[in-house]
Amino acid sequence: MDKELKNIVTERIKLLESIIQKVEEKQEPPIPGKLRISNTGSFPKYYRIMSPDDKIGTYLKKEEYDIAARLAQQKYNDQMIKMAQDEERILKDLLRKYPEKTFDNLYDSFSDLRKALIDPIWIPDEAYVKQWLSQDYSGKGFNSHDDSRYISDSGIRMRSKTEVAIANALDRHKLPFLYELPLFLNGLGRINPDFTILLVHLRKIVIWEHHGLLDDRDYREKYFLKKNAAYLANGFYPGKNLIQTFESLNYPLNIAMIESIINEYLI
Repeated sequence: MDKELKNIVTERIKLLESIIQKVEEKQEPPIPGKLRISNTGSFPKYYRIMSPDDKIGTYLKKEEYDIAARLAQQKYNDQMIKMAQDEERILKDLLRKYPEKTFDNLYDSFSDLRKALIDPIWIPDEAYVKQWLSQDYSGKGFNSHDDSRYISDSGIRMRSKTEVAIANALDRHKLPFLYELPLFLNGLGRINPDFTILLVHLRKIVIWEHHGLLDDRDYREKYFLKKNAAYLANGFYPGKNLIQTFESLNYPLNIAMIESIINEYLI
């Protein structure tokens, strides 16, 4: 089973088990009957039904509302446990029955001679990442008078020490990225996002834009707001496929913040 999928299923099973345990711990001894609620008047009326033939039930007075509450809670708890147990059983069965071998690595299982004859529908992650990183593109480039030298650990020249910190963190987590890969946005044209990150297991990209000039009012109004509107109009949404970080002179983005963002949105 795919490691990511297995982790998701396993975490869901743990959640279901904790819910079942919580309900069982809070469960009170059952009382007979079912609750019927009528809301035809100015306030709800509660009735206790004691048999299948009884369609109306016995009216519960105000001092008997605790019975109504127990019957309502009782039904909720019963359904909660049943639904959680049903899902838990299905997911555990999925873990047992899921095939050890999947199509993900099928292509690599063939000999090189046979591979040469095949046009693969799906290539393994390692080959996919290599192919994705090999894209030939031109970034924004640097002005000849720009003598800043911010270099990431992997040797990429960048525009700020914060971008270097982000790049190094992505590398530590083995998250493939391309720096200033061109992107066309309707209504804005070609831009060069700071980081285009590949989520390998999903085969999709996430854009990470770092805004380090928030002290500059012109930047905020003429650049950031315009670009942000274009991202939204083109289907890039914060927390989904767009990460935006910010800093000013008094509020820099530190390593701990970068790590928390990666753990929350990219891993």
